[in-house]
Amino acid sequence: SQCAQLHKLLVQLPIAGPFLSPVDPVALGIPDYPTIIKEPMDLGSIETKLKTHKYKNSGEFVNDVRLVWTNARKYNPKETAIHADAAA
Repeated sequence: SQCAQLHKLLVQLPIAGPFLSPVDPVALGIPDYPTIIKEPMDLGSIETKLKTHKYKNSGEFVNDVRLVWTNARKYNPKETAIHADAAA
């Protein structure tokens, strides 16, 4: 599908690393993450949803992809690489 093709391109981006798996607030020492980000999303979770046919349409896929970047910009200060990569 076009969604799967787009996802493949996204995970191959040089900046994709931090976005490939769910944020682990404990491991990263950011206990406030769940209080700020109410709907976590990452490219790995999107891949699982694609493979298990959880998306009813391409719009749901696009919304999740946007959520990855929106969450990163919301949580991380503008001067951080994560914020900059999510805004690119």
